Amino acid sequence: MNNLNRFEKDRIIKESSPLFEFWCSSQCRKEDTIRKLKLELELLDNQSLAVDLYKEEPYKWEVLYISTINLIIQLEGIFGGIDQKNKFWQSALKSILILMSVIKEEEIDRSLEILTNSELISPKTSSSIKETFQSKYLKLFYLSLSIETRPVRFLFVLWALFSNRYRIAIKYKPRIIYEVTALQMIKLNHYLGYFTEL
Repeated sequence: MNNLNRFEKDRIIKESSPLFEFWCSSQCRKEDTIRKLKLELELLDNQSLAVDLYKEEPYKWEVLYISTINLIIQLEGIFGGIDQKNKFWQSALKSILILMSVIKEEEIDRSLEILTNSELISPKTSSSIKETFQSKYLKLFYLSLSIETRPVRFLFVLWALFSNRYRIAIKYKPRIIYEVTALQMIKLNHYLGYFTEL
C-alpha cells in the first residue's frame, strides 16, 4: 500500500466517485438535470434503496460513498482482504452494494480501477467487490443481511455530513440543514486558506 496522506486519499476516492463530474461542474440546474437524466438512463437497479438518495441528495450519497470506501481501505489494512464471515466486512460490502447499485457496471469498473491503480485497495479486493456485484447469490446474501449500525460509525457519518469532513465542493443552493452547514464550512475553510476543491 502507498503512503498517501488523508487529503490525497480523499481526492482519489472523490475522483473514483460516479458523481465526480457533477462536483467539478457549476452544479447549475442544467447540470443537475443532466445528472438525474443520466441516472434514469443508466440505472442498474431501480429497486435500489439508494436511488432517491443519489437523485435528490447527492451530497449525502457522496459522503456515504467516501466513508464506505475509507472503511474498505481500513478493513483491508487490518484483515488483509475480504472476509465474508466478518461482520465489519459484511457491513462495508452491503453499504457499497446499495450505494453503487444505482450506476452501470462500466462505472463500477472505472471506480474500482482508479482505487486499484492508486493502490488504495488491492487487485484482490477489487476483484472480490466486482465479483459480489456480478453474482446474484452474493448480492442477495449481503443485501438480505440485517446489520446493526455501530453508534460510532453513525456518529462519524453524521459529523462528516455537517462538517463537510471530505471537503466536497457544494455550489448549488443547499436544501437540507447539513448541506447548509457543509457550505458554511467551505466558506470558512476558504477564508482560512485550507480548502482546495477536489
